[in-house]
Amino acid sequence: MLKYRILTAMVLIPLVIIAVFFLSQTMFTLACSLVFLLAGWEWGRLCGLKKPWHHLAYLCILLLAMIGANQIPFIWMCMIGTLWWMFASVWLLIFPRGEFLWRIKGVPFLIGLLVLIPAWTALTSLQSEFENLSPWYVMFMLLVIWAMDSGSYFTGRLWGKTYFASRISPKKTVQGLYGGFFIVALVDIGIILGFHLSLNNSLLVFMISFIMAVVSVIGDLVESMFKRYEQVKDSGGLLPGHGGLLDRIDSLTAVAPVYALMITLIELNGLPF
Repeated sequence: MLKYRILTAMVLIPLVIIAVFFLSQTMFTLACSLVFLLAGWEWGRLCGLKKPWHHLAYLCILLLAMIGANQIPFIWMCMIGTLWWMFASVWLLIFPRGEFLWRIKGVPFLIGLLVLIPAWTALTSLQSEFENLSPWYVMFMLLVIWAMDSGSYFTGRLWGKTYFASRISPKKTVQGLYGGFFIVALVDIGIILGFHLSLNNSLLVFMISFIMAVVSVIGDLVESMFKRYEQVKDSGGLLPGHGGLLDRIDSLTAVAPVYALMITLIELNGLPF
């Protein structure tokens, strides 16, 4: 499993870097749309969809929602996404008592839109809104997510002893969490030194990356919570060693709208990052 996880990451990471820095805005949006539609197909599995045409119908709804979201100022979509993840965090805290919400007819499909659409909007908008800095903003977000995920995974495997969310995600440990934060801090230091950032901007980098790291864990746990409700281990099997595509972007779906909102507010207040 570990071998497949590493090999899959070695293939995907260069592809993502190429997409962020070298694709045109139109091609980047199309690539993101494909990824999120595939994730939407997997979300249909969490909603209990069995027949392919049911999945296709949900993808049509998702595609229409993307088109509609593209007509709305992206900061509004980021606010909607941020509010959803705040609510989801509370839902996480009361697990498993909130299962009745998931069982309300139509709610899982609505949640899928709240998970995927604001993240898609934030990601595609980040790539275009901030001129020459846009690819670097996106890359910073991805580096923090990858650092938190990989740091938590490998530290947890080596030294993990104290489980903190065993009912939701049995392998999550406090030691893994600390390891993730440590690797994120190393990434921050590399960025600060590489870009010769001032003290104020350095503190801003640490603050933003810490918030992203926390939110990435929330995104991971929330998807795990929904999988527990449906009693499935993975959202799919598209990526060897990683499960489904949705399993790979669960942190991204939470981080993207929150991060895009933070960056936009910082830019609007004249604080260059």
